[in-house]
Amino acid sequence: MTEAAGRREASGAMSRAALAVAVVVVVTALTGCGSAAAPAAPPSPSESRDPSGLVILPPDDLTVMPTPVAVPDGLDPAYLFARMLAEDNPTDFGFSRIEGDHVLLPVTSSLSKPLLAATDAETRQAALLAYDQEVRARFPAHPNPPDLLEKRLQLTPERLQQFADHVRVTAEPVSLSDADELRERATDLVIEPTYADAKAWESTYDEHLGKVVLTMEKLTPELAAALVKAFGTDGVAVRLEPDPGAGF
Repeated sequence: MTEAAGRREASGAMSRAALAVAVVVVVTALTGCGSAAAPAAPPSPSESRDPSGLVILPPDDLTVMPTPVAVPDGLDPAYLFARMLAEDNPTDFGFSRIEGDHVLLPVTSSLSKPLLAATDAETRQAALLAYDQEVRARFPAHPNPPDLLEKRLQLTPERLQQFADHVRVTAEPVSLSDADELRERATDLVIEPTYADAKAWESTYDEHLGKVVLTMEKLTPELAAALVKAFGTDGVAVRLEPDPGAGF
């Protein structure tokens, strides 16, 4: 295997055969996922647009490691807890992010939106405890709850305090589950035999772009038209790169 192929595999690359089951979800916002295309935003200087209107991203620079999220001093525990809370409850939350001196956690369901009413540390703790009780009610009593349920319910005093002091919530429409569902829909489309000539081999959801990123060797006019019809011009983006695992 070449060095480039090894780096791609380590960062979550996949063969076309595994494309339908790979899960990489990184989310902040979602636009243009309906069948009616919204007006296309201009691409950034490093991007271009296909004649269909889809954004074409530049190839990954495999010599540069991804930049980690910059978490200010003292926010690490709150940031990790917010991420864990969202991952354990993907229909109720979006992916958290750093904004200034606090962690911003999107709430996305009727169950989590009461957290929006909390205005100070005391009410934030109370609202999170109330949410936790609602989560418990989702599951019947079980003498040996699954590991995820156990992790979900570990609201220690330290975590409650971190949440109250450093996490703020905001209402957003797209949950982690929504984002993964969109990625799966896009994956299902590009692996259809009709579009085999595109040789799609990677599917991710990028939190910074707020859209699915599909990596393929060639964007055919037929596939471009199908993607625009399904997701609009801003629901997905395309990266054109050869499959580093081809032939293995």
